[in-house]
Amino acid sequence: LGYVGVNADELKLVGDSLSSDQLGFIFPKGSDLVEPVNMALDELKANGAMDELAQKYFTDAFKITYDDIKQ
Repeated sequence: LGYVGVNADELKLVGDSLSSDQLGFIFPKGSDLVEPVNMALDELKANGAMDELAQKYFTDAFKITYDDIKQ
């Protein structure tokens, strides 16, 4: 996002928002990270943090401008 913010005058956003697309993480086969990441995601779901993040960043209410991402 930093690149986008710094180069905002040279870029144009096209297409629909990604907010409704499914997202995922990709790890190499046999990665030691799969289990701890899955456990962390399960914890975020269990304690409600995942829902809070979804409401904050993945609804139509979330707006960001080029100025927001220049930092």
